[in-house]
Amino acid sequence: NDVGIPVKAKLTDFNVIVEKIADPEGFDIFILGWGLTNFPDYLESFFHSRHAEGDGLNRGGYSNPEFDALAEQLLSETDLNAARDQVFKMQEFLADDLPYVVLFTTPLLESYRSDRLTYPYTKTLGGLQSTNGMASAVVIK
Repeated sequence: NDVGIPVKAKLTDFNVIVEKIADPEGFDIFILGWGLTNFPDYLESFFHSRHAEGDGLNRGGYSNPEFDALAEQLLSETDLNAARDQVFKMQEFLADDLPYVVLFTTPLLESYRSDRLTYPYTKTLGGLQSTNGMASAVVIK
């Protein structure tokens, strides 16, 4: 409203939002959030054009053949340094094309007592693998 665009926020159940954004005419704008894995293969799920139809996660309908090619390579990449380079290139496309506007991020801090618990920590990917803030495979000592 402050910038001259009449906006009315409406608190809506998540499942209703997901249903509405499947129809491009069912919404004007939406806000969603998600949790991410340490390995950024989610970039393929969220932005590859093949996921723009049906129940795919590419809700904004982003389509870029060069991005798609990098995303496909990423899924089969076995060298972490090569994967890192591919992800940086993918991020450049996303920064230039802006399929989403990120409003904010919240840092994810994961900690545990190594004398009491064993978590699937990986130095390679820099964190607790696949916990996303929730306990996954944990061993109590």
